[in-house]
Amino acid sequence: MGLDCWFKRARPGGPFPHVGLASALLAGGEGAFRGRVYADLVEKATGQTLYRNEIGPEDVARMATGLEEFARAIEGLRGERELPGGWRYAVTARDARDLAALFRHAAAEGMALMARW
Repeated sequence: MGLDCWFKRARPGGPFPHVGLASALLAGGEGAFRGRVYADLVEKATGQTLYRNEIGPEDVARMATGLEEFARAIEGLRGERELPGGWRYAVTARDARDLAALFRHAAAEGMALMARW
């Protein structure tokens, strides 16, 4: 089994932005994504691992900032072009921007990130 990630709401809020990330297989929460595919990218961009049962809202906000900075740093790479660097899974500049948008939305909503593997 892989790593499935999703965000947990503490209160009602707005809809998640539409992103093109790999879908989580077993997670039923909002903003769910296939964590194993993006774990290396998230760790490189934020210094945090996705392999935690729960990541609190404060850490989600810090991770959003790291992902946004990483996405800006690779802004010259367009769309579906794979990022250089020997990733375990092929990730693209668009994946980085989509993760940044997802985490920023979750941070603004005060959400925690949940994981199951």
